[in-house]
Amino acid sequence: MGKKKGISAFLQISVIMTIVLLVQDVIFYIIFFKINGLEIREHILLTIALSTIVAILLTILVAKILSEQVRSMVKEMEDIDKDGQIMFSETSIKEINLLKNKIVKMSEDLEETYLQMQNLLEIMGHGIVILEENPEDKTYTRTGRVSFLLQNPNPKEKAIQRYTKEEIEELIKSIISDYKVSTAVLEQTDDGVKIMKIESRESLDCPTFYLKYLRKVVDSRIFHLYTDYTQEYLDIVNLEYEKNYDTLTKLLNRSYFKKRVEDYLTTNPNQKAAMLMWDLDNLKFINDIYGHDWGDEYLKEAAEIIGLFGLEKAFVSRFAGDEFFVFLSYSGDKEEVRKKVQNIQDRLLGSKLRISDSEKVKIRASVGICWYPEDADNYDELYKYADFAMYGAKHSDKGTINEFDRELYEKEYIILSAKEELNKLIEKKMVDFAFQPIVEAKTGEVYGYEALMRPMSEILETVSDVMFVAKPQFKLAQIEQLTFECVLDKIDRNSTFIGNKKIFINSIASKTLPKEFEKIMREKFKAYGERIVIEITEAEEINDKTMAVKQGYKKDYSCMIAVDDFGAGYSSDKTLLKIKPDFIKIDMHLIRNIQNDQEKQQRVANLIEYSSIINAKIIAEGIENLEELDYLISIGVDYIQGFYLCKPEFQICDISDRIKAEILDFDKRKNRKG
Repeated sequence: MGKKKGISAFLQISVIMTIVLLVQDVIFYIIFFKINGLEIREHILLTIALSTIVAILLTILVAKILSEQVRSMVKEMEDIDKDGQIMFSETSIKEINLLKNKIVKMSEDLEETYLQMQNLLEIMGHGIVILEENPEDKTYTRTGRVSFLLQNPNPKEKAIQRYTKEEIEELIKSIISDYKVSTAVLEQTDDGVKIMKIESRESLDCPTFYLKYLRKVVDSRIFHLYTDYTQEYLDIVNLEYEKNYDTLTKLLNRSYFKKRVEDYLTTNPNQKAAMLMWDLDNLKFINDIYGHDWGDEYLKEAAEIIGLFGLEKAFVSRFAGDEFFVFLSYSGDKEEVRKKVQNIQDRLLGSKLRISDSEKVKIRASVGICWYPEDADNYDELYKYADFAMYGAKHSDKGTINEFDRELYEKEYIILSAKEELNKLIEKKMVDFAFQPIVEAKTGEVYGYEALMRPMSEILETVSDVMFVAKPQFKLAQIEQLTFECVLDKIDRNSTFIGNKKIFINSIASKTLPKEFEKIMREKFKAYGERIVIEITEAEEINDKTMAVKQGYKKDYSCMIAVDDFGAGYSSDKTLLKIKPDFIKIDMHLIRNIQNDQEKQQRVANLIEYSSIINAKIIAEGIENLEELDYLISIGVDYIQGFYLCKPEFQICDISDRIKAEILDFDKRKNRKG
């Protein structure tokens, strides 16, 4: 439609009014000159009346012409073609033509803006199609490209299109013929939201995806909204997967395994089953030697084999670290399960992790079996008993299969659990160290600190518990290493505050540090050697070989040596001659109430005298009151230690000003007593 065609409505009205005036003049002339019998005023009135009537008739004619044009334009707007295009015909009125052109331009601009937005959404992967249903004429208007929504883009597809009911039904049939469409309600809402799973058939090459459908009625207009829900749906699935599965091995995680087993026991109370536990034997070794990446590969290799139980419709789980659990139901006898377990175990023991072309590591695992409902009828006990059976296998002959024995459990569970707690304590370094000041008896100044182990375990609560369990397991050397490693690390972190003060580290008399560890810690030994006092505990006898190594530390790193708890255990003058200590710590049993015990007083006096001969300093430990403090200062001990002065604290600290004042005021108290 051209923009310059048509006559201006103003011009048309002007022409019409001119014609009206001419007609009026003609009528006036005829009446004035032809009707001689009337008066002039009557002639004028008649003229005006006639001209008014003619003007009204002509105005009605003009209004009719204009309204017809407007109605025609409205009708054309209602008859939008199926592509959504507005098509106007030309009129004889210029202003109406201009208005039509403006409407067309606005429609084109609006469509262009929508197309830009639609393209942007499609580029970002957010396909959307809105189908507006018109119940009156049973037509549909689609905005958005269906091909993009169905993951099979067709850039030539129009973004806006109208359909009849038959055409929309045909479109739906064509989609169903190309795709497998299944509907799943992930969440039911009042709006009737549905999630549609779309899978392509062989004719199309596109992945499975998901659409979100919503039907909405707004002011009698019905909208069907389809949006691409694939990413959101996959995020939900992945979140659920990460919540329930171990990301490394793809097996059930601990919490989901428990839920699945408990649900099974609830719904199948009469079904026989076995709870199986695998524990890998070499994971720590691989992590330490080859690194944790190879440790992960070791776990995945084992998980792939143990996961074969999943083919038996069993629940297979990786718990923390190197532990795997399987819950396997069966209908025959136990021998059926034993054969299956043995087959998996044989495959495990026969497999190797290839580190390099020339190096392979065997996969080793121990297995424990507990029977449902014979041994236990609930998850917690099944777990506990399978765990017990597995550790029985692990500590008898690694790589074997062991079944739960209730009689053995009742006898040994407490001891065995403590052993495993010790292993965990060593491996995870479940200890901290508190520091207790050692104070100069004459000045009240802190000379050094004794590092005292504090186990972070509910089972092994004290150092005595740790030592009691460690000794029969031959784990004292690991305790020695753990002690030095943790204390040196703490010295390193607190070196500024500690300054040149001594740190007394308890050392097991019969054990030495492994050479490999000593090499690792050599730099710290060199840095802090002059501050370290190796405190030899007198719980067991010292041998010459062990003592020679500890004396080597003194020579190599300028350490000092102290004998702890002298007066108890294996301590004797012979011990002092063998060790040649820099410090002798008097056992607290000799200190307790010494001010009232002459025998103790004599023994301590003899020791002080002897220490001066061998050039060793005396430390009185275990002081608990002012009377003990005064007596020990009075007989000339060099250093003092005990709860009365300061309790051990995890944060390294000084003694209080009050205690320091009491030490310095000893002479005043002595004179008052005298």
